Amino acid sequence: MARSIAVESHGVDYIPPNERHGRARNQFSVRFAPAVYLAPMVIGVLAIHMGLGVIGAITALLAANLLAGLLVGFFAAMGPKLGMPQMAMGRMAFGFVGNYLPAVLSGLTCMGYFAVGIVLSAEALESAFGVPYLPTLIVSATISVLLTAFGYDLLHLVSKWVTAAGVVVFVVVTGFIAGNATSLDAGATTDTADFWLSWSMIFALAFTINGAWVIAASDYSRYLPADTPTLRIAVPAGLGVASGYAWPMILGAFLAASTTGGQGDVFDGLDNILPGALGPVAIAILGVSSIPHNSANHYASVMSLLSTGIRFTRLNATYVTGLIALIAALAFGGSKFEENFSNLLVVIGHFILPWAGVVLVNFYLFRSRIWGFPRVESLYQNSGEFGGVNWIGMGSFVGAAAVTIPLMANSLYTGPLGEAIGFDISDIAGFVLAGIVYYVLASRVGRSAEPAAERATGHDRAVIDE
Repeated sequence: MARSIAVESHGVDYIPPNERHGRARNQFSVRFAPAVYLAPMVIGVLAIHMGLGVIGAITALLAANLLAGLLVGFFAAMGPKLGMPQMAMGRMAFGFVGNYLPAVLSGLTCMGYFAVGIVLSAEALESAFGVPYLPTLIVSATISVLLTAFGYDLLHLVSKWVTAAGVVVFVVVTGFIAGNATSLDAGATTDTADFWLSWSMIFALAFTINGAWVIAASDYSRYLPADTPTLRIAVPAGLGVASGYAWPMILGAFLAASTTGGQGDVFDGLDNILPGALGPVAIAILGVSSIPHNSANHYASVMSLLSTGIRFTRLNATYVTGLIALIAALAFGGSKFEENFSNLLVVIGHFILPWAGVVLVNFYLFRSRIWGFPRVESLYQNSGEFGGVNWIGMGSFVGAAAVTIPLMANSLYTGPLGEAIGFDISDIAGFVLAGIVYYVLASRVGRSAEPAAERATGHDRAVIDE
């Protein structure tokens, strides 16, 4: 407990062996807890609004979350191997300077999710108790920033409480939905062609909101002992995000289906399904529970910002990014929230998946099996092996993102190939293409020349402050 309430001293610097701690099983709660808020339910609501019906929504949401859980699990397992945040690890694939681009994009992504969480928290508490929206927004943001300031251990501790509360709320809502199942309008309302286009869009949105955690997965596992087996981390982490997001998303679909014409929102659905005061209570719990979600994203945005090499302390970066997210929250809210949220996920997904393809191949195929992991010091130097730009990694990442734009078919943009196919495969195609191109090019060029003495054989390296 004392460790949990202490302010974290590390930023993106290496975590030495004598400071490693925690249990791999706790990766479940720290991944489940960020889903205990209203945004995942909004994805389920969108599936009904788009005419998928309950069965179509469930299949899209389950498929997306199972795949995302698999991916996030293996990214979470990277953290202990090098004892550093996810974005800083990207220097192995993109170079110290080249890594600025994905780090900045990641920071903006996480601040966007933080802003979404602030909006939903304020809306939930306003709906449940009639409290003023703007002051509630500011209070939610402030508490989230303070939780982020304490850092890693407190986030893990709070995640356990939020997971327990979330499971209770989800079980109660699930029970009442089961009791009212016969009154739900479960049928799809689109024709076959539109159905599969809508299915692919919901799949992409669900996969993105969950799979986006790959850009920060190691941020919440890097303190674990370096010799923790990969599967011991990947399994609980993957199950945490898969179940944590699939459950409320599917509940959101059922809640929307319970409203007139299936066009209601989460608040309408909870009022319909839960009797008496249970509806406002559930909304209030989900509103308050969004604060740890906000902090988890805020923490990831700080790690991403520091991975650009900017000379901020972790606390200063926390306050700066918190202010930016609060300003963004004011822009995200309002009558067009669902549209803004959907567009945010579209943009996020299109860069995250190609990035993930490159990093996954670099870490598990080359670094783990062929080249070996570098000395930690080399990842904190803007010179030597990882200085500058690794054009193979950058070309694979940016090229795959650009080439797959015509495959997009979503609410923000539909390319010619996406329109012809009638199905959005751009994100998955970007992931696969980036991984394959990087593998082929990196296999031909091989590892950069490096003195043998500089290659790491272990992880007992000095702490590098940044």
